[in-house]
Amino acid sequence: LNQGEVVRVSKSAVSPDLSDALVQDNQSLFSEQLLPHSLACDLEPSHVVEAWSYIGELFDYTINIRLIPALQKDDLRTSLKKELSEINTQIKWNSGGGEGLQTIGWEAIDLILGLIHKGRSTTSTILALNKDLSFLSTMGIVGKMNKRAKVNKPYLDFSHPLSDILNDLSVIIDEAMVAMRTWFRWGFVVYAQKELTRRKQLEGWVSTNDLVRLTHAALHRPDGLFLEQVRKRFGAALIDEFQDTDPMQWGIFSKFLDPAQSRSITYLIGDPKQSIYRFRGADLNAYLAVKLGIKADRAFTMSRNFRSDPRLLDALNQHFDPRQDMHQLNYGEVVLAGTPSDGEGFFLDEQVPYVHVDGGRDNRAKDFPALRWRYFELDLVKTRDETLAEYVAEDLCQFLTKGYSIGKEGHERQVGLADIGILTRTNLFAMQISVALAKRGIASTIRGDDDVFKTSAVGQLERLVRAMLLPEDEGVLRSALAVELLGFDAWDVQTYSEPLKEVFTELHGIWVNQGFAAAFHSLLHDPNLQVIERALLLSDGARDLSRMIHAAERIQAREGSFKLSPELTLQWLRERRLDSDVEPTEEDQVRPHIDTEAVEVVTVHRSKGLEYGVLFCPDLWVVGGGRKSEIRITEPENPGEARSLDLRLDTSEALQSIEKQIAEANEREERRLLYVALTRAVHHCSIYLSVPSKNFHLSPLYSMIMGTAPQPQSKPKRAEYDYLVSERGMQRYINTQSELKFDIERQAPRFTIWRGSSDESKPLAVHHHQVQLDEDWRMSSFSSLAQLAEAKRERLFILEELPELDEATHGKVKAPMVYSGKQAPLMDLSGSARFGQCIHALLEKLDFYQCHEEDVEHLTEVVLNAWGFDKSYANRIAQGIMLALSTPLASAQPNPEAGRWALNEWTKYELSQFSLYHLARTHRRDEVQFQLPLSAQHSISAELLNRILRLDPACQGLPSLPNELKLKGFFKGSIDLMFRVSQHGQDRYYIADYKTHWLGDEGGSQLGHYHPQALQEIMNLHYYHLQSHLYQVALHRLLQQKLGQAYQAERHLGGSYYLFLRGMAGQVSRIKTKHSDQGSAGVYFHRPVYTVTELLSLALSDPNAAEHKLSELGLLK
Repeated sequence: LNQGEVVRVSKSAVSPDLSDALVQDNQSLFSEQLLPHSLACDLEPSHVVEAWSYIGELFDYTINIRLIPALQKDDLRTSLKKELSEINTQIKWNSGGGEGLQTIGWEAIDLILGLIHKGRSTTSTILALNKDLSFLSTMGIVGKMNKRAKVNKPYLDFSHPLSDILNDLSVIIDEAMVAMRTWFRWGFVVYAQKELTRRKQLEGWVSTNDLVRLTHAALHRPDGLFLEQVRKRFGAALIDEFQDTDPMQWGIFSKFLDPAQSRSITYLIGDPKQSIYRFRGADLNAYLAVKLGIKADRAFTMSRNFRSDPRLLDALNQHFDPRQDMHQLNYGEVVLAGTPSDGEGFFLDEQVPYVHVDGGRDNRAKDFPALRWRYFELDLVKTRDETLAEYVAEDLCQFLTKGYSIGKEGHERQVGLADIGILTRTNLFAMQISVALAKRGIASTIRGDDDVFKTSAVGQLERLVRAMLLPEDEGVLRSALAVELLGFDAWDVQTYSEPLKEVFTELHGIWVNQGFAAAFHSLLHDPNLQVIERALLLSDGARDLSRMIHAAERIQAREGSFKLSPELTLQWLRERRLDSDVEPTEEDQVRPHIDTEAVEVVTVHRSKGLEYGVLFCPDLWVVGGGRKSEIRITEPENPGEARSLDLRLDTSEALQSIEKQIAEANEREERRLLYVALTRAVHHCSIYLSVPSKNFHLSPLYSMIMGTAPQPQSKPKRAEYDYLVSERGMQRYINTQSELKFDIERQAPRFTIWRGSSDESKPLAVHHHQVQLDEDWRMSSFSSLAQLAEAKRERLFILEELPELDEATHGKVKAPMVYSGKQAPLMDLSGSARFGQCIHALLEKLDFYQCHEEDVEHLTEVVLNAWGFDKSYANRIAQGIMLALSTPLASAQPNPEAGRWALNEWTKYELSQFSLYHLARTHRRDEVQFQLPLSAQHSISAELLNRILRLDPACQGLPSLPNELKLKGFFKGSIDLMFRVSQHGQDRYYIADYKTHWLGDEGGSQLGHYHPQALQEIMNLHYYHLQSHLYQVALHRLLQQKLGQAYQAERHLGGSYYLFLRGMAGQVSRIKTKHSDQGSAGVYFHRPVYTVTELLSLALSDPNAAEHKLSELGLLK
């Protein structure tokens, strides 16, 4: 359920009268796109009752009326034993049959007879012993006879009354089990449809498929409002790769781009021969249905190829649509470009013809053949393994050694590593090829989006990290020394484990005192371990080392962001590595381990859209394999009809017909996959072919080799296939003047070290950087500004941002008033930066609105456990959170000297009657991250920021930013809480920042230390007023975008709340007397002057314009 969505129930059956449950999983098995055509579920509870009633009656009849009376007849049992005794002495049995298993059957009968004599029920026992009883059934006896043994022939028509009854019983029970499993599937579908939706709504999750589905539903609403808005915005669409479109996506475009309803233009570009993503839900039938509905004068076929050399296109034309028996040059003179193939053609589909193409440019390679077949004799290469990888690597090495040239005439250059691509069917074989290339000194990269944490290199890193954490554990230390990257053998591990214990002990100290990054850096460069030197001696060491460094960067980021201890860091690494449900982010995807020219190894599916000057296709001949799925996707007979899914588990003729259709669909896609692979080549393509141990007749390469020759009437044997392919290949390419070659390999692969042309011709030299860095450009945040201001550092370049949470967890302040009441539960709870982050995570997950303390406590336990804290604190923290949520968000009333205007403003924006306890989830957004672009032409000076901030009376006590500060680049931040409150008929938007500071003095901490006047000192000390203004700018810009012309800063901007959670004690936090209202303890409200917000927003985007605006206001320097 975490990875897929059940979205469809259609008709299905456990018997001819009932229906099948069809399930749909959007990521692992099936596509969500069957939904538009799904039928209403016609399964009713009454159907279930009827089915089980029928099975139950049949079962009762067979047991009570037939089996039990037969078992009680001594003569029946005796006669069966006698016949079996005779049979056992005469015939030969297969496994699963024979006298020993029959004995088990007789023991089961004795047990049942014993229950009958005691007057006890036998139904459950018979069900449990069904397998044992089946050894005495007719099929259990005849079915286990060796059919090839001549002596068995007279006994193959064996029958006995008791065996026949046991046979009927076995059949009924087996069919009942099939029915039960099928009905369970149907029930799960119905449950999962509702439950998955509920869970996603509860967690606030929306998948990509949800967006498609919701957009489709919105466009098809009866009111047509959303449809009208979309049509106004989009008048044209160009949809590329249209063959991979599914019905629901097309339902979106066809709805709002309907020419009959709107003035719109739609271009659909697609090639049905490249439809290879059926497993992801791409539906070629959707493409074909749309194509059939388009008028002939609106459909165009592109028959000119500007990618590949004409001689290679000529070869591909003859392979995909041969019109004569032998290959010949200038085939385009025989079949003109644009000519489609006849009948079903190579792709076994009349709707998907091969269209002949010609070249749009001259040939740019002449020294080597355009296409080459490499055929391995029988048993030389049986499967896709290291041997095949060695052949490919050696061929590539020989190709490079010959120094072939490519390019326009007069601009030729030698073929380089970056010109070469290798297409594979699997990632595993791609790794094997990469290793084989590395042995020969050929650099290669594997293109993909794999998770770096799922690589073997990170498994080795985990063992090294564990040894850094536990250097005294001898087993852990030896396990670390045994990693492949170090290259130690067993003797080395035994010899060096004790001396290297001191090294890992030192690394442990570095980790504890300086962090993981420093410890890992020391690990790499330790002179005793020599990790880098040892790694580079291995064929794949550079790759593994690169992945270790990549993973170490991600580990450091995690440790820094969440303030993890070494123990929790190792725990997170192990969980992250073993968690199969985590989708890797872009930062976690495997990076190329070299930045120089390299051969690219890629799977066929990922190669779509790419091109390679020289292409090697080593394992396209390997087809089939894998476990047979019990869930079938049925293919429609005609374009436009919906695909469906069948969950039936029986073996009826109808299902056999469906399985045949599925096999044919798979074969058609295999041929399209081959087309995609071969058309990636620009100048040359090498195709490898062998005779696998099974499924060799399914390879489309077989049909390609045979060409126009008649196909064998029956499936040839392996040796016959070897002869046909080798003879046919030699015949077809005999007169192609070396443009096409068919080579037969008869020897084991050789081994050659490749040395590039630049190895000796270019002396080694240091690369000198010529790039001028703009040191003012950076990714800034409030935390980096605060660090700069407090440290007065010049030109500090922040490489990694610290989390904007509780930079100081303790603060010494003077309490403006004495409070001796009951302490808040969070007041004296020990804390740290990680504790603050844990509380933030808890508040983000918690639904504030009228929540109950027991629910808060349960969620607190979950969050504390995730963050590695003791769950025993859950009750105390939950009480503190409940009090914080119920604390009024009251702010101090202005002094009478401030005037009536200030009092009116305070009355307008203060929220003394409101608390977070009444904030609905729909009126809030948590952890709102933003990234604001700063002026690209001019740096923002500290002097300008100081002048603008001084316009706010609340910032008079704010320390000035250092004059050396200059901002350029981007400013980012994360707002803890953004919420909306309707007050006095006006929606106002506020932000809130959670703080878990401990405030107090030598005498401890009390509620008075969280008085708003004391918080004023903290706000200035830690530059929180600056943070408030910057975050208000982010809110200001967001509201400008969302509300448009209706937005007015003075009406919609509410202000910033700084919530010091330890001092928020519910209603007792209210500090109010007859003469004044001083707000709530733990709550500090900052109402920015909207002129300052607008000026600051202007300064971030255009400092010169802000200077000019200040001058207009009479605020000169």
